Amino acid sequence: MSEKSTSPLSQTDLTPPEALANLPLKDQLFRLILDDSDGVARFNAWRQSTGFHVLDLSELDFTGCNLSGINFSNCNLLNCQFEETLLHEAKLIFAIFTGSFCFNAQFFQASMEEADFKNCDLTGAVLTGVDATEANFEGATLVDVQAQDGDFTGANFNKATVRDVDFTGAILKQAQFKEAACVEYLQLETALMDETTQWPEGFVAW
Repeated sequence: MSEKSTSPLSQTDLTPPEALANLPLKDQLFRLILDDSDGVARFNAWRQSTGFHVLDLSELDFTGCNLSGINFSNCNLLNCQFEETLLHEAKLIFAIFTGSFCFNAQFFQASMEEADFKNCDLTGAVLTGVDATEANFEGATLVDVQAQDGDFTGANFNKATVRDVDFTGAILKQAQFKEAACVEYLQLETALMDETTQWPEGFVAW
């Protein structure tokens, strides 16, 4: 996304808008999302107008924010802070979360197909009901995570620490755990698994 695009603040009632117009696009969007009561809706409308091209929002701090319903699809969220952040029903398709801190973040029913969570800290995260089809969790930390009824078809957990995760009712077909750094204390009651689910040698799924 080029910064030559129309300013997302140009039609908002943020004051004084002239004081923000010279900020980089990333900073304008950050202020739009956080400083306005309708920030998420306005951001989504602006994103739709751009055709959802790749957008750089890396290294921003969204700690404790309510971003429910936001459309971060195709966004670069590298090394962002999402501690205690609400991302209920967010659209995160193809989003890049690599290296982000997502401690206790809530992704309830989020769409995160093919999103990249490589090396993220997802300790205490809520992934209940998510669509994480072919999402990448390589090297991530998933400890004390709620992932009930999520769709993790084809998800990559290699080199990840996966401990005390509740996968009750989740879809784990074609999911890759074979080369995970740690897989233990999983709740797998009613989870959908088959011969395509790759577990570490010696791990017994029950």
